[in-house]
Amino acid sequence: MADCSRCGSPSHTAFTCFRKQRTPIGKKKHIRKIGKVGRQWIATRKEWIAKNLPKYGYWNCTYCGKQLDLGSLTLDHKLSRSRHPELRYELSNLTPACWECNSEKGSKDYDEI
Repeated sequence: MADCSRCGSPSHTAFTCFRKQRTPIGKKKHIRKIGKVGRQWIATRKEWIAKNLPKYGYWNCTYCGKQLDLGSLTLDHKLSRSRHPELRYELSNLTPACWECNSEKGSKDYDEI
């Protein structure tokens, strides 16, 4: 049996190795570039947060009422982006939602929930 090329162990091969391959020193990870649409969405999200600061230090999910901090906050489009693309960056079309409710809603409109 050949030594593992990942960790050097003679007891297994790289195919069955569970150790992570280390990044060599000085080698940087690839950073994904954000395009024009991504930059515009980040700016819209920042603007919405600045205009809708939470009263008690957290937002409430529109659908289930769960308390959301800045790390768990997702913004849901009341009228879906797929059916109303012109409202994609409209601040009045955004509402706070937890990740579970936002992903469950999918591309349905707010009235269909």
